This record gives sequence, C-alpha cells and structure tokens, in this order.
Amino acid sequence: QKSKALRAINLIKEKCNGKIKGRCCSDGSGQRKYVPREEASTPTIAVESLIALVTIFAFEKRDVVVFDVPGAYLHADLPDDKFALLRFEDQFVDIMVEVNPDFASSVRNERGQ
Repeated sequence: QKSKALRAINLIKEKCNGKIKGRCCSDGSGQRKYVPREEASTPTIAVESLIALVTIFAFEKRDVVVFDVPGAYLHADLPDDKFALLRFEDQFVDIMVEVNPDFASSVRNERGQ
C-alpha cells in the first residue's frame, strides 16, 4: 500500500494581506501502472470546445452561470472498500505538524528524510 501512495503536490503562498493560502493535489502518474487511464482521469472540457460553446451562448444571448464548490473533491463520498493514500514530503510535513501537533505521531521518516 505504501508503495502505491500518491505523492502530494503542495502549493503554498503568502497573500498580500499576510494570510497563507495553500492548495494540494496528488501526482497521479504512479497510478498508470495499475489503474486504467479512463478510470483515473477527471473528465475536463477541451479549450476549443469551451470557446465554441461560449461563442454559441453569446450568439444565442443565453444566461451563463459559473460556480465553484469549495472542497468538493475532498468531501466527495468514497466507497467503503476504497481508500486514498497521500504522501506528504519535505517542508510541508513540518508545516502540517506546526499547524496541528497531533499529526506528529503519523510522521514516518524514510531513508533518513
């Protein structure tokens, strides 16, 4: 299981008001060995298709609404027989432990890192 854990990619920046903003996603390239591509990919629209749709909507004077559901991926239901393993690395581990010291008990060093 540990060898199949997906590496977490963390993007952290300090906003101009001093708040820290972070985003995390997984590097799914390791899944290519054992998960078929059609099961591992998230369907997204091609840029050309989006431009065509927007052009049609504008021509037809349609109302268009765009919205985001914060954390939808993180709060999605996962079947009981499935689980996700993410491997956090480097300074992000230190940041997580600083934010919540309870995480320290879950930190494991591998190969001296």
